[in-house]
Amino acid sequence: MNPSNTLVLIGHKTDTVRKAKALGLDVILLQHKSKLEPEQAALADATFVVDYRDWSLVRPLVETAHRTWGVAAALSLTGPGKRPARPGWNRLRGQPPAPRQMADAPPSRGVGRGHDRGPAG
Repeated sequence: MNPSNTLVLIGHKTDTVRKAKALGLDVILLQHKSKLEPEQAALADATFVVDYRDWSLVRPLVETAHRTWGVAAALSLTGPGKRPARPGWNRLRGQPPAPRQMADAPPSRGVGRGHDRGPAG
């Protein structure tokens, strides 16, 4: 996996994984066992089956992925997945948690390359 093209998707649907792969991205998928579909696992470069709402479970997986493959960004479009995505990503980068959770941010701020770029425009 290429660290600058590696994306952690937290709780995404198959179509999102398919689109990320079509864009040439390497995908690390964190998916809840009740939501995992066989095609998701086949498409993703690495898949972790985990309750992604719980940072205490997600953190060691994301830290290992970050050390092993490198990660350019983490993204979740699901409400429960947004809670650990932003503060967890900031912690991996050695920054304090952001004052607002990703779930509170405008949708255009959901994607970045490891840092908050602000609204797209």
